[in-house]
Amino acid sequence: TFKYLCGLMSGAHLVTRAWIANCHQERVWRSPMDDELVSGCTIAHSIVSRGPHNTLLAPEKMAGKCFFVFGAFQGGSNKTEVEQLMRLGGAKLRTELPQKPNETKSTIIVCDGSTLNYEQFQELRPKCSIMVQPNFVTDSCSKCHPRPLHEYQVPAPTPPQGAAASSSVSGVKGRQEISR
Repeated sequence: TFKYLCGLMSGAHLVTRAWIANCHQERVWRSPMDDELVSGCTIAHSIVSRGPHNTLLAPEKMAGKCFFVFGAFQGGSNKTEVEQLMRLGGAKLRTELPQKPNETKSTIIVCDGSTLNYEQFQELRPKCSIMVQPNFVTDSCSKCHPRPLHEYQVPAPTPPQGAAASSSVSGVKGRQEISR
């Protein structure tokens, strides 16, 4: 769930119900290290990854990376929640698309490929190093380590009929030909 992923990203103690029951039965707060779960592993194995943002994942996953979240999301991902998870992971969120070439090389666009049309894809693709589906963020959080970006790459939408011949033309002229 979103709350669980937020807990993982913020470094909160995530304990089992058994831990709560045992503490209640023994009337003492036990060390959570034995019963604490982080996506199928104990916190003791993951705590060494704690980074400058006080999260378990920031140094490995999102710190130092720039993301731009584009468009509407369908299905299980909520745009606001994805942005919040990225912030908790130490990501830098851009408020606008990069304009300088050195910025485009370090920017990852998170967008739902099912809501992206051909023209949007053609316009966005040169502005980033890669375009990924929103489940890259949620899957990386739930696995407690970075997922390979290429596995979540947004495929190019099918060009509209008649646009295939002009799709290799760049610039404004190319977009005018595509929109005819």
